[in-house]
Amino acid sequence: MGIKAWLQAHWRGGGKAAKSKAELSIHIHEDDWGMRSLVPLAAFAEIQQDIAKAQEASAKNAAPNGGGWTDMYIARPPSIDYSAIPLRLNDAVEVLAKHFPRIPKFTATASAGFSSDVRDPYGSYETEAQCYGTGSSCFIKLEHRDAVVNSIWFEGRTNKHEDISRLREAVIALNAIVPSVIADYWLSASGVISDRDFMDRYFDALLLPGA
Repeated sequence: MGIKAWLQAHWRGGGKAAKSKAELSIHIHEDDWGMRSLVPLAAFAEIQQDIAKAQEASAKNAAPNGGGWTDMYIARPPSIDYSAIPLRLNDAVEVLAKHFPRIPKFTATASAGFSSDVRDPYGSYETEAQCYGTGSSCFIKLEHRDAVVNSIWFEGRTNKHEDISRLREAVIALNAIVPSVIADYWLSASGVISDRDFMDRYFDALLLPGA
């Protein structure tokens, strides 16, 4: 099974999304944290090199039975992030709020799975996250220190054309503040957001079958 097919099967069930607009929440597996991100344009070459290394490691460490990998590659953060610009949190929030509702409850766990009855000692439980989207299959999350954004990452695994279109529009709007690139370790893809051909191919790849 190829990586894209595995991801599609893995995510058909999704994480835990909100049952009402009054209490939106997201629950993901920690392995998905930051696998799709935006980075400043100045870091493009670094990102391309690191994704290539990750792809090589994936092939080298593939389990013989096809059931995953025998070793883990840890992505290397670029030397330049949004705090170097700097990107102000208020500016990024203002842009995202025009495209998605805020989802302040954001949980990422591993050992506890998705059980609400068990607290993962290594998990992340946020109640005031700067996350905007429709649920676990479509969101953009801002990581920040005080009033400055450090990093931006997102998810887009859905068969809903409308959600993918809104995600694309939100990414383009952020790019208008700080020229950026997309770094996707799941799809081994990277590209400049201002490149329309890349954006067409990339967001088509995100859309799951059944749309």
